[in-house]
Amino acid sequence: MSQQYAGAIMSIGGTEGNSVCLNGNFSQYLSVAKNSALEPATNGAWTLEMWVYATGGGASMAVATYANATVSSGSDVGYYVNINPGTSIAGGVYSSTTQYNIASSVGAATINNWIHIALVSTGSTMSLYVNGFSVGTPQTVTGVAINAPASAQFRIGNYLTNAYSTGQYYTGYISNLRFVKGTAVYTANFTPPTGPLQNIANTSLLTCQSPTIIDNSSSPLTITNNNSVVVSSNAPFTAYNPFAQNPALGASTPGLWTLPQAMQAVQNRTWAM
Repeated sequence: MSQQYAGAIMSIGGTEGNSVCLNGNFSQYLSVAKNSALEPATNGAWTLEMWVYATGGGASMAVATYANATVSSGSDVGYYVNINPGTSIAGGVYSSTTQYNIASSVGAATINNWIHIALVSTGSTMSLYVNGFSVGTPQTVTGVAINAPASAQFRIGNYLTNAYSTGQYYTGYISNLRFVKGTAVYTANFTPPTGPLQNIANTSLLTCQSPTIIDNSSSPLTITNNNSVVVSSNAPFTAYNPFAQNPALGASTPGLWTLPQAMQAVQNRTWAM
């Protein structure tokens, strides 16, 4: 009898998890009411990260912002992540009317492609990571009191229209958005996550990853769906589906394969021992 090997055939196909899809309409976005869990402490560590898949849109589109419902000056804004489709990505904070902004070089914000973005503060230095690489110029934020506007909302996919801002509305998909208050999740270049983000310690918000629009953190916040944001199966993670049983040997011998059987089975698949 030919030598048998233990293992499984893993088919690669489709995606794992979910995202939300926004159409660029000014009134379509997700929102969370003001909450201290979403407000970084002075000299405190925090992380805002997500995956984005922009399909077009304006010159600047809001991915996530913490700001007043009406913005007339920088003092109405806490922090933000924006994308300029086809060009650059930016993230930063405001302290009173002083802006601390980090922008990537042109070319980082490709469209119709999943991009991982992380805006991270250690409490002394704020960095912006795109696909795991630090971009732009990190900002010194020691002693910087990030605004916590009185009527703030955490908005996904919308930055408001008024005299201060011409409006930034997101077109495309956003997946696995997480805000962590108290931890700088990344402090150097890293490999972006290959699976859905987890509810790690200090997670305040974890959303845009489930079949419904919910917060998967330990103390879930209420997320309001404004103007019918939809859930999509488009996601940044590849699905791996195991086939543990060898059909040639039957259900009584799962995971046993001869080399010829394995070669036949792994056409367009990968072998996992």
